[in-house]
Amino acid sequence: MGKVAQVLIAGYWPDRVPRRIGVPQKPLGEQYLAAAAKAGDAPAVLMAEGATLSHAALLAQVRALAAGIAALVEVRGTVALAGQDRAGILALFLAAQVAGCRVALLEHGLAGLSPDLTITVDGTLPPSDAPRVLTLAQVMSAGSKSGERRSRWRDVAALLPEGDGWVGHGHVSTTAMVKALTTFIPVLESADAVLTGPLHRWDNYAFALTAILSGRALALDAGHPGLAPREAFGVLSRAQADIIVRDGRAPGWARRVRLLFVVLSDFEVRWRKRLESALGRAILPLWGTQRTGPAICAHPSWAPVDAHGLPLTNAMLVPLNPANGAPSDVPWEMLSRAELGIEAPSVQIRDDGSEGIVFDWNGNQVARTGRLVAVDRLGMVRFMDAP
Repeated sequence: MGKVAQVLIAGYWPDRVPRRIGVPQKPLGEQYLAAAAKAGDAPAVLMAEGATLSHAALLAQVRALAAGIAALVEVRGTVALAGQDRAGILALFLAAQVAGCRVALLEHGLAGLSPDLTITVDGTLPPSDAPRVLTLAQVMSAGSKSGERRSRWRDVAALLPEGDGWVGHGHVSTTAMVKALTTFIPVLESADAVLTGPLHRWDNYAFALTAILSGRALALDAGHPGLAPREAFGVLSRAQADIIVRDGRAPGWARRVRLLFVVLSDFEVRWRKRLESALGRAILPLWGTQRTGPAICAHPSWAPVDAHGLPLTNAMLVPLNPANGAPSDVPWEMLSRAELGIEAPSVQIRDDGSEGIVFDWNGNQVARTGRLVAVDRLGMVRFMDAP
């Protein structure tokens, strides 16, 4: 098995869990079709007002939408999805993967600008037409187009907005994220996910696909009667967690779910303790970026302490020189401390003025965390600087 089909996992592991795990070498569309067929009539989407959509019903909807997308967009073209219907956006996203297209997930505020969005490419990526901005109604009325359509394993699968540009997540990196999370925390493979924000946010993107590709349900309504909170997990953004800390109280679902991940832009111990006090439980701190996806997550057994295990999904742990942020040539085992950096492959889109927005392959880039750490022989990260 080549390096492209593996993901490095570091952290505190039982002996039975390998540090390298195999990653299915199939595009997301093929993975979804297999997972949906296996899940059958199990719940897939728990929507508002108590409605439930099974995997079988969602699969039928996705196949119909994929035929419509195929009639509108060339294979490996770019589809821009806009709108506030998260269930519809999810179905369209999966349909675009089945139709062999890449997907730009637009923020609500960008929807009005999306018709002017143009994407050109250089020689490093397959040619693309200008992205079609599609809604559920447009696709449903588009008819169908026959013929086999497949993404390539190395293609970009999703484009997430970041600042004035875009960050690409490939089939490889997204699959690695799902595989690493379900291996690092096995309960994620058998628990439903509570989605409390838009799909274009990196944490929601990662956990939504983790649930769907595991044949579990995605709860868009935390009060849905079909949701069993004790068998579910949820994720709070830093903004959502800040509100809980400020008000001193938390929504009921966040206090009942089996696991609760909280996105931290840094690792403030005092702030985290105030959040845990408001929730009445320990949390699993999570760190990442639009580009890296989930990069650092506390191991459940280490959640109460200021140490983190590392499920490195589509990323690698990199020691940095704190003075300039440059990667160190000295390996971790020879360093007493270093700044923690996360290196991840990325396809970005940047604004080049009159040139418009273009794909830009930048290879491996390092994201700085700003935290000084020591790494022990088990791969545990311990923070050395005061929060």
